[in-house]
Amino acid sequence: MFKLKFKQKMKPNFLLCLTLRRKHGNAVARKLLYRAIGQIDNAAKTNPCHIADYYESKKLSSQTKGFKKIAIASIHKLIRTIYALIINDQPYDYNVATHNQKDFSRN
Repeated sequence: MFKLKFKQKMKPNFLLCLTLRRKHGNAVARKLLYRAIGQIDNAAKTNPCHIADYYESKKLSSQTKGFKKIAIASIHKLIRTIYALIINDQPYDYNVATHNQKDFSRN
């Protein structure tokens, strides 16, 4: 932890600006998954994928969210899908994936 000494004259809002953001986990894995979402989005033109559908619907529906937040949400969905496929020992099937997912058209 970092300990910072503050003077009495500093405003309380100044403390909000000093929040430190730290990224956890493997940096290489984070970069790989982030780039994988871009590749999935590009490949969705020829091979349908429910993660690309989710990514595109979020990009179109949200004007305020940044593309990085939408990509992170898509990465989370990708990780959950991969985990479910490994646990259930199943190959990926677009029809099954679209049938089993929640309605993502709502925000």
